[in-house]
Amino acid sequence: MFKTLASKGLIKEDLWSDPFFKLYYYLWHYEGTRFRHAAAMGSPDYAHWHGVFQVMQDIREMNDIYNYRMKMYKKYHNAKKVLKNEPPMPVVTHE
Repeated sequence: MFKTLASKGLIKEDLWSDPFFKLYYYLWHYEGTRFRHAAAMGSPDYAHWHGVFQVMQDIREMNDIYNYRMKMYKKYHNAKKVLKNEPPMPVVTHE
């Protein structure tokens, strides 16, 4: 999803102001790390609730942003217009 959005110019220049990128980052560096570490340490409950469950939430939110941007891009054919008119999408981190 990230590569597709980036290839169409649908990722903001300031990555840290882009809700999709923030979720992409948290997916790997926070929730993903918790998932991998808890699985390696033999903690299935922690791996699920602080790993897999939160990874699923991030993917769902990323999918919503992706679908919105692609829909608007097909409508306007202008990445700058899509990003400028995007409604605020707060990123809920699961820390």
